Amino acid sequence: MVRVEIFEDDAGRIAAFQVEGHAGFGESGEDLVCAAVSVLTQTAVLGLEHHLDASPEVEVDKGRLRCTLPVLTVKNAERAEVILRTMYLGLMAIAENYDQYIQVKMRRWTGC
Repeated sequence: MVRVEIFEDDAGRIAAFQVEGHAGFGESGEDLVCAAVSVLTQTAVLGLEHHLDASPEVEVDKGRLRCTLPVLTVKNAERAEVILRTMYLGLMAIAENYDQYIQVKMRRWTGC
């Protein structure tokens, strides 16, 4: 199962997200659920890197992606929120149809 954790700060803005695991929907390299999650999350990272003045901290390992936003200006925080909420909408759409393969949870950001 793919486990996605999205972390909101005290203001309700997304401060970080983490994706771990494999869906197990199909064979390795042909798993549509894993591919969809990867496209959404990696595109969000690309959008953040392209549209913000400060790049996010990104950690990638086999079966794991973690993205943490730096301290942002108001303008950049708004841009980041649009990008990350769009990613969240896409992930939730996948979860609605493939809930046995993906779990999306919203958590409070504690800065860890």
